Amino acid sequence: MSFRGKLRVRPRRYRRPFNGYEVCRQLKEHELTRHIPVLFATGATSPEEQQRALQVGGVDFLSKPYHEETVQARVLRYSKLPSL
Repeated sequence: MSFRGKLRVRPRRYRRPFNGYEVCRQLKEHELTRHIPVLFATGATSPEEQQRALQVGGVDFLSKPYHEETVQARVLRYSKLPSL
């Protein structure tokens, strides 16, 4: 699969598994996708995990248990941001 010839994703058997940090890092490396706000949602709660998510370009971090109102508010907030 390719994203307008710029971002290429190889079939799973030819690449190492992706995690959210790697996906975010790759999105932020490409001109066409770097403006997309990335909100991390995970069961991890450590300050180190949160810091890592922000360091790779995430705009926010949600830990389980998720509260529907909080998720909706944050998604709405980041969907209204001008391109970063």
